[in-house]
Amino acid sequence: MMAYLSDIEIAQACEMKNIREIAKTAGVDEKYLELATPWFDQALAGKGICYKRLAELMQTRTEVFNRVPDMVKFLGELPEYEADMFTNKKAKTNPEVAKASLEMVKPVIEGIDNWTEETIHDVLMAAIAEAGLKNGAVLWPLRIAISGQMSTPGGAIEIAWLLGKDECLRRIDLGIAKLQSEPLSERKLKAAKKQLLGQLAISGDNGETQCLSMGKGLLAYGKVSSGKENRSLVESITAEDVRDMAVRI
Repeated sequence: MMAYLSDIEIAQACEMKNIREIAKTAGVDEKYLELATPWFDQALAGKGICYKRLAELMQTRTEVFNRVPDMVKFLGELPEYEADMFTNKKAKTNPEVAKASLEMVKPVIEGIDNWTEETIHDVLMAAIAEAGLKNGAVLWPLRIAISGQMSTPGGAIEIAWLLGKDECLRRIDLGIAKLQSEPLSERKLKAAKKQLLGQLAISGDNGETQCLSMGKGLLAYGKVSSGKENRSLVESITAEDVRDMAVRI
């Protein structure tokens, strides 16, 4: 016969023990909820999150209980995150695609009156299909915007339901604002500069390309810049410079 752990304190005392080991003697489902509740409370007490649904999403993802608060705290408070996180090669998204997707999905979510996972799923899938988009191109940006996390217990639809309609929309607005205002990250700017400098170095070895570059310099600026001057100009570019140019274009 399976023996059940009857005391939440046992879970607290065994915080470093693998949850799957505990589950062998403690049972699962409702027992997991009992054991996980004090850990959920550390991050989510008073936030109105449905612990039962959260437990269903967390149970197979839980290795040790003391990691649970960090795994779920994004539901209580949206963490700081970079716009780079909206980029996903598999989903074929980048900040520009993400912004368009969030702007598309916001009125769709606003129009949902029956806030259930099933309704959210059906309405979103229909809207994505009607827009001629891939699911990932919308659901990945949505998950990033409402969680600020690359990895979450559950996907965009489950998280949206847990947060509630108002908080979901608030976070979408914050995501759109971030994509409108956040400058290029230092990592991406450095990579772009490296690529451009590499192209300049290659073009310097080609006489025809060099002549074309000199002609463009004369026409645009009335002078021919040396390779050293061009490298210095590239190195001096800031994220704000890129953003200002993007706005003007």
